[in-house]
Amino acid sequence: MKPAAPVAPAPATQSPAPQAASSTRTCVVPKLRGHTLGRARTLLKKANCGVGFVGRPRGRRAALRIVRQKPAAGTVKPAGFGVSMRLPRVAHRRHTGRRADAAPGARSSTGGR
Repeated sequence: MKPAAPVAPAPATQSPAPQAASSTRTCVVPKLRGHTLGRARTLLKKANCGVGFVGRPRGRRAALRIVRQKPAAGTVKPAGFGVSMRLPRVAHRRHTGRRADAAPGARSSTGGR
């Protein structure tokens, strides 16, 4: 009879790390000020944050950039926490003869024509 060949121990394999529960994931709020709304949404998604209130002006807003955010950048919150953002106000220029900075209801020297 041949002696049994030594059996090498099976290589130790690392089992995959258990998935962290969503309650242990965090959202580290990124700096959003100066970014467009689309870019801000992408940054929030990568940081495990959600989109909260977005103060939108009326009218064209394609190139508008975030001017304010709550909470501040660097704040740690639970995953999915909604971050509020504010876009700047836009001066509405309708061709009514009114100045863009005129008070609501005020008439211009042309009588609103």
